[in-house]
Amino acid sequence: MYRDRGIPGMIRSPMAFLLAIFMILVLAGCTGQEAYEFAPQSAFDKTEIDLGDLQANQPMRAVFSLENRGDLPLLVNELRAGCGLTAGVSPNPIAARSTGRITISAFAGLEPGPQAMSVTVYTNDPAHPVTSLVLRSRVQTDLAASPARFYLGNIRPGDTSPFTIGLSGTINLVERVETTARPLYAELFERAGQMRIRLGIRGDALPGPLKEQILVYIRGRKEPRLVIPILGEVVR
Repeated sequence: MYRDRGIPGMIRSPMAFLLAIFMILVLAGCTGQEAYEFAPQSAFDKTEIDLGDLQANQPMRAVFSLENRGDLPLLVNELRAGCGLTAGVSPNPIAARSTGRITISAFAGLEPGPQAMSVTVYTNDPAHPVTSLVLRSRVQTDLAASPARFYLGNIRPGDTSPFTIGLSGTINLVERVETTARPLYAELFERAGQMRIRLGIRGDALPGPLKEQILVYIRGRKEPRLVIPILGEVVR
């Protein structure tokens, strides 16, 4: 299965080259509408899927059916996915008068409200070479962080600056917080009746980019209820 994780670039393969040469030879004697009748013809069952209500950071997956109604193989040259999306096509190429599928996987956003994500599909269909596929959803959350993402900026190991994140919603169910890597530490505390997270960098942190997460767990759940991205740069 060919997969594209959002890095632009065309498929450059012997199959793509041979298909291009084959199409040139077949269509050389055709003009106008006649040429299109012999070419690959892409037809999606739909170009938009509404996944409904999702929890923040919930995994989501959608499948679009892609039919080739033409007389030549349909080649997906590129899947240009938005940030955080993974897209794949199977099979590729899609034989004449056959159907394939494009599968898109991602995680719901962190902030409540409507969201839309898209993947742009590039094919060798001369009539419709570019198609956009859209995933829509509405993020629901009973627990929210403020801010939803936190940028520490340039920070030194052992920095004791008062970095804090506020929690709202069903905070009475919050059991613990964890970090995804040792350089970052986080702990729960309460201030003026509001639950907050205090975070910082350990003294043995190595210099370099910081791209970690704080995981918030509630009672009775094995999976984190809330994920808070933490970005920054550890400097000496």
